[in-house]
Amino acid sequence: MNTIMKTTVDSQYEVRLMKQKKGYLLLFKTNENRIGILYKISAALYVQNWNIIEMSATTSDDGIIEDTFLVEPMEKRLAYIMEYTLLRSIHTLLKGNSTVMGYISRYPGKLRGLDLSKKQFRKLEVNVRTGNQFELMIETDDRPGLIFEITQILYRLYFDILKMESQTMGNKAVDKILVAREAGKESKYDSQILAEALDKIVD
Repeated sequence: MNTIMKTTVDSQYEVRLMKQKKGYLLLFKTNENRIGILYKISAALYVQNWNIIEMSATTSDDGIIEDTFLVEPMEKRLAYIMEYTLLRSIHTLLKGNSTVMGYISRYPGKLRGLDLSKKQFRKLEVNVRTGNQFELMIETDDRPGLIFEITQILYRLYFDILKMESQTMGNKAVDKILVAREAGKESKYDSQILAEALDKIVD
């Protein structure tokens, strides 16, 4: 059984949640790039107790954004309630009816779950690709909210995510991300800013 929600905000976007043999497939597509899309979607997934098993986010040369998430619910509840609540939360955040932190503040337990002092770090690489674009590779212990933490930092520092791939292998999470600093925010210290900021999500 597939659960599908389509909606339109100031630009056209489509969100679909489809039941698979293993987990659910969450699809997002738009033809207008807006900073913070992954930040908002990952916030909804984290708060509504969905685990991200894999994800892929790409922006084509003609500006089409396609994000794909393989997710599974972390709670044993009626499936249709969890599906509806997740889609409603994504829609609320994408539409701008609530800020991400305003939304999460209504769930104090989720804020406490983002206690950054307890994280364990394995590996972080920041490489200059070309111009103002940077390739990131993060390897760390998997945990709820990891992708939300990463996308939040990038959003707050004005880095646009051009491409992102995330995989969970056992207890290990590997994230490969291509980012670019927003126009007007660039500096010669961007590589250092990225490395220091992302290091804050781990010990």
